[in-house]
Amino acid sequence: MKDQEDLFDEPSSLRMQNALDKTRKVLEGSKKGWLIDYYVGDNQQYGGYAFTVKFDSLTCTAASELSADSATSYYKLTTDDGPVLTFDTYNTVLHALATPSADNYEGFHADYEFIILSADANEVVLKGKKTGSIMKMYPLTETPSAYLSNVKSTIDNFVINGASGSVDKTSLDISVDIDNRQIEYYIKNDSTVLGSTAFTMTDKGVRLYDPIIVDGKKLQNFIFDADKTTLTCTDASNVTLKGTLPAGYFKYSDYAGDYSFTYSAPVSGKLTKLTMDVKLTPSGDGTTYKLDGLNSNFSPILKYNKSKGILELNSQVIGEYQGYNIWLCAWGIAAGGNLTWNTGAGMVLKYNSSLGAPGKLGFKWASNGYSGLTSDSFIMWLIDSNGKSAGGFVNPAWAVNGSNRFYYLDSLIKK
Repeated sequence: MKDQEDLFDEPSSLRMQNALDKTRKVLEGSKKGWLIDYYVGDNQQYGGYAFTVKFDSLTCTAASELSADSATSYYKLTTDDGPVLTFDTYNTVLHALATPSADNYEGFHADYEFIILSADANEVVLKGKKTGSIMKMYPLTETPSAYLSNVKSTIDNFVINGASGSVDKTSLDISVDIDNRQIEYYIKNDSTVLGSTAFTMTDKGVRLYDPIIVDGKKLQNFIFDADKTTLTCTDASNVTLKGTLPAGYFKYSDYAGDYSFTYSAPVSGKLTKLTMDVKLTPSGDGTTYKLDGLNSNFSPILKYNKSKGILELNSQVIGEYQGYNIWLCAWGIAAGGNLTWNTGAGMVLKYNSSLGAPGKLGFKWASNGYSGLTSDSFIMWLIDSNGKSAGGFVNPAWAVNGSNRFYYLDSLIKK
């Protein structure tokens, strides 16, 4: 009987240890740490999220777009029919999506043990042991906090619900599910879905879990231009998709201008609907507007919500009087007459196509959904330096149409 020739110069245990040693060296080698496209759920059903991990010989420090804080814990490189990276001690960042809760007793089927498929200085490819999802790690060229800050900026601006364009002569449409970070793609004017895939947000745009393949071209990485609302592919030349916005979405600059403001106020003892001229003036910070024209003593601030494209008027300080802060408080008359100076309470402007002249914007006021109060009105109120109520503020110099109360805000129509 002939001796069987060895195919390898080293025993399997030594080869495995060498692979683990090489992987550890790669993980520690990125001085600023690694970005992980971290996909969640079976078949990536909950989409991808940006996580960062920095390794030393024993511990790792993780952060993510979902957490304000980082967390440090131990990790392990071990074997289980192949090299495995496992985060084997609890980490509030890395285990957050895998941990069951009262509302979600199974968690989100997220991985914290990964089979290492390949590892070098440019890319580490992992496979989740629970979900089987492929997750890639890329070396960071900036600090984790700087990268994640840019990701969050992308998220704030990424509000499209679809996009259209062409790849060579082939038309392509995609629909976007922002909440679950999924897209479907199909040929224009054809309702047949060609495919779907999850995506994760990056510092510049989005990266797809699986590439879209059109006419032999792979489309996977896109830069998002918020001003132009476009997705430009960096994997193939001359591929730019034009995004579409959700119905009723308006950009910050769309709101500037003169308006007719309608609400109710007491006239001769009777609550009467009144209309007055006001102006929405950009504050110059790209995030707020001033509502001018109510009274020369104050101009309430409206906040622009980028993710929804709407303006919000919340409870706020509008001035001072004899040592007290004058608050414009959210007020819920129909809900029982309660008021609050909690700055989360207030009202939003919702587009109404039936209001205004053709081509002019018209909005209805609605409660902003604050859980403590369904707001429909505003009232001026005095609050002392300890945050305690000092009663209603009634002062003719601050009054609007003879009153310091705005009953039942109705509409705001652009002139």
